[in-house]
Amino acid sequence: SQDIDLGQLLDKSAVKLTKTDLEALVPGTTTKFTQFTTGPQGQANVDYSWENPAGGAKFRAYGRGPRLTFDGTGTWLISNDGRYCWDITFNRQWKSCRFVFKAGDGYFMSPSADDRAAKVTPVKFDK
Repeated sequence: SQDIDLGQLLDKSAVKLTKTDLEALVPGTTTKFTQFTTGPQGQANVDYSWENPAGGAKFRAYGRGPRLTFDGTGTWLISNDGRYCWDITFNRQWKSCRFVFKAGDGYFMSPSADDRAAKVTPVKFDK
């Protein structure tokens, strides 16, 4: 998967979703994305997926990659500054918050709202 940076997205007139947008989009969907991950067996692209139950209930989280398998539980929330956040425990805790941008009909997660060099991750919120 080629690296995309936030500048490229913004040049395609990507729009950053607000807290209100995310509160309408995320509940009841399944988050799916691929991330380069270092695990006990080395590095690989891992496909992550989990459901986003309404009301912040606990969910089962899954990571699948060559020689890497993660199963865990977690919770999600939308932060006051409009980031999509998760707190998942696989073999260790993984807490992250990302801004979500919409470009065309695709969604992307970014660690930054405005750093054009930030690496973005394509993400699906499947109904």
